[in-house]
Amino acid sequence: MSPVPPDFEPKNESNKPVENKHSHHNHQPWFPVSLLETYSLDASLVKKQTVLKEDTQGAELKFVQKLTKIASLDINLLLSGETGTGKTCLAHLLHVNSQRAYQPFVEINCAAIPEMLLESELFGAAKGAHSSAFTAVQGKIAAAEGGTLFLDEVNLMSQEMQAKLLQFLNDGHYYPLGSSEVCKADIRLICAANSCLETATNDGTFREDLYHRISTYPVQLRPLRERKEDLIQIALASCQSAITKHKLPQMGMSSQSLLAISSYTWPGNLRELNNTILRACIEAAMDESTSIERHHLGIASLPPKRERRAKQLLTAENTTEDLKTATQTFQRAYIEKCLNENEWNVSHTARVLGLSRGHLHTLMNSLEIDRDVTTKIGEQSSTRKTQNSQESKAATEKRRRAEDGNIVEFRRNSN
Repeated sequence: MSPVPPDFEPKNESNKPVENKHSHHNHQPWFPVSLLETYSLDASLVKKQTVLKEDTQGAELKFVQKLTKIASLDINLLLSGETGTGKTCLAHLLHVNSQRAYQPFVEINCAAIPEMLLESELFGAAKGAHSSAFTAVQGKIAAAEGGTLFLDEVNLMSQEMQAKLLQFLNDGHYYPLGSSEVCKADIRLICAANSCLETATNDGTFREDLYHRISTYPVQLRPLRERKEDLIQIALASCQSAITKHKLPQMGMSSQSLLAISSYTWPGNLRELNNTILRACIEAAMDESTSIERHHLGIASLPPKRERRAKQLLTAENTTEDLKTATQTFQRAYIEKCLNENEWNVSHTARVLGLSRGHLHTLMNSLEIDRDVTTKIGEQSSTRKTQNSQESKAATEKRRRAEDGNIVEFRRNSN
């Protein structure tokens, strides 16, 4: 079930929208407090009416602003990203923020329906058109009339179905399976793919003309391994969501659990993260623990070298600060560490972090990361190490001389 704006008013008995102040022409876009919640919370839980929040910064702020604008445009959208990156949730939110928000949101997973039944599911079927059509079957296109049709995993659609979908998109007309009666529909189409459709068009597995039809505006969702800068904040938001939804006792997350989360690659992306944290919340509640510990997560441990490096970036003191400060502290330490390892080559560091060069510069400015200051601190640390090393060498030399003196004295006494 799709979320609805907080002031949504249901239809009356005649199935006509109840007159309200938000007409088709003055519907105001709204998004969750933070884009992080867009990716971490279930769409059905989102009930906040605010476009942006003051502490939303950098690339996240620009992305929210972009989504707010394109959501209100009646154009076809293509959401691309790996499995579990939040494409379905984002499709719901784009519908709620569109001019069609008061109309149906209908979803089809192209991978979940057998190819021979997909045409009937999409376009409908006349009575007797196939073995299970005992009566006329309404298709999802007709069900989405006036609203949004979301086609998930459209990259798995057969060539034959691609041709029929293209024909519908060209003029809005289609024929139900086994019927000669032409039908017309007015819908907005949002498609999602977990692989690169451009590559598929080059390989010939996806029609190029259909690709251009459905990708009026493409939106790329990054996997979690490329979102290190806000991974901890997403995890904390997911934890609070699980506690609220399942009425679990209030609990926090220990520094060791955050260490494990920030160091893991999350191949299942947000779906894996949300399920892992939900399971951890349940385990912690059964242990009557006031915080989620590392063993509650049950994720694979890191190699010793990577774990030592991660511990330098996340300290126990972080959890005593408020969420915003703790996140900034972690980001600053992590980015400075990567910059030092890459000799402050911003372009190379951005590639290592999975960010654009401009995004990294924005983060450096917002976190007040300055090379001169960091270098000065490093030089002071290096000076201390040199002094300690010199003192250690002096002590070793003194000890060696004392041992040599003892040996000489022993030989004299022996003679």
